[in-house]
Amino acid sequence: VLMDPTEDPDDILRANRSRERTFMFDVVFDPTSTQEDVYMTTTKDLINGVISGYNATVFAYGPTGAGKTYTMLGMDCKPGIYVQTLNDLFKAIDATSENMDYNVSMSYLEE
Repeated sequence: VLMDPTEDPDDILRANRSRERTFMFDVVFDPTSTQEDVYMTTTKDLINGVISGYNATVFAYGPTGAGKTYTMLGMDCKPGIYVQTLNDLFKAIDATSENMDYNVSMSYLEE
């Protein structure tokens, strides 16, 4: 049973809790946004850091059915963030491979 925090005045731990939450977002996409829009806004800028030796993580969070898998993987005709990132990453590696050696690894976890 989930009780409203204000229902039990003797519950000291939850006395000042509220169900009201405030969230801040860097960007919000509307239903007309494309895979390219999402990639360009959220992930493309990570490529230069990765080429410079930094690690990068792209994390999708949300309820079942929200489109996380579609956003990350996409479809053949509309590639998602992973495919677009790897394409740009390997293009950047090709462009700089005369001066650098690269070791690339990637993991994908879906729960």
